[in-house]
Amino acid sequence: GPAPEPPPLPSIRVALFGVGRIGALYLSNIRQNPDLCLVCVVVSPRQSPATIREQLSIPDNMAVTSNPDEVYTDVTIRGVVIATSTTTHVEIILASLAAGKAVYCEKPISQSLEETTRCYQAAADAKLPLFCAFNR
Repeated sequence: GPAPEPPPLPSIRVALFGVGRIGALYLSNIRQNPDLCLVCVVVSPRQSPATIREQLSIPDNMAVTSNPDEVYTDVTIRGVVIATSTTTHVEIILASLAAGKAVYCEKPISQSLEETTRCYQAAADAKLPLFCAFNR
């Protein structure tokens, strides 16, 4: 008979930075993707994690924090999706790569070609993927 189906691969644990207009869209898309398991949402220091949890109906088994170190230090989180304002992208990208995470970032990586190049070089050095998304 036919070969048995291989067991499904475990879903990849990811964190989402930013829950503005684009971030809310990513929140919904990631939660619907069976290959991904969203474990943490990082909000801006100006936002209340409790309020965001309520507004976006984020379940209790998902962390909501304004402290990005919770993501960087969690070795079980393998990737990050960055949907924050552009001025914060480079800092989050470099910290995520340094922490061993694959990175998917909303466009643009940076307004500066030099900083963009630095991010891609850091990804190459870390042997990790850095994707720049074009949200369409």
